[in-house]
Amino acid sequence: MIWEGLGIIDYVIVPHYKSDHPESEIMEEVVEYLIENKIPYKTLRDGEVIIVE
Repeated sequence: MIWEGLGIIDYVIVPHYKSDHPESEIMEEVVEYLIENKIPYKTLRDGEVIIVE
């Protein structure tokens, strides 16, 4: 996977975290991977947003 993105933020966004979404369970595994590899992240549940000013 490519984690660099556009360089706007310095963390990975994990969508559908603990939400009623088919991919929610997979996101738990993604978070475990990020923790194990010391990759900064923020989780978002469905309906949440991140505002970057």
